[in-house]
This record gives sequence, structure tokens and C-alpha cells, in this order.
Amino acid sequence: MLVEIVREDCAVESRNANTKNGPQTFYHQTAYLHLPGQAYPSRFRVPVHGPADAYQPGRYTVSPASFRINPYGDLEINRFDFSLVPVAAQAQGERKAS
Repeated sequence: MLVEIVREDCAVESRNANTKNGPQTFYHQTAYLHLPGQAYPSRFRVPVHGPADAYQPGRYTVSPASFRINPYGDLEINRFDFSLVPVAAQAQGERKAS
């Protein structure tokens, strides 16, 4: 599953929300998910902790740590611990494991 952050659309955006813990600011970047069999990538938002944690333009995969099993036993994405791994870094990790 390939995720791409493009240079023209890599700015961190924010939104403010009133939560039960008081006002909070949530940050995200725009990314594009390339799925097999689809002619064009799907646009989605990648959560980031803040502007300093922005992903650089490039190609990524979703980190295995971004998934969890919910209380009903179903696989889901953990939106509070979502992260991306650069494709080059993933390939290096696979070479070390060999």
C-alpha cells in the first residue's frame, strides 16, 4: 500500500475543536493512497502531532504500529498513533532482516 506526500500539497493544516478536555488543535497533511486496480490515487488526511512533525514529500507505507485490534476483535487504524514509514527505510529494514 503506497502513500505519497507531494510537494505541491504538503503543508500542515490545523483545525480547532472543543473537546471534553477543553479546546484542542488537531494537525494533518494531505496524502494520496495508491490502491491496486485504481487509475488514480485517493486523497486522504494524515494526522501529525504538529507542524514540526510534518512528513517530507516522498513515498511511504503505513507503519504496522498504526493498526490495532479493537475491543470487538476487528482490525482498525489507530488514528491516535498513525505513522508513515519512508519506502527507502522499509527496504533497508528488509535487507537487514535477510
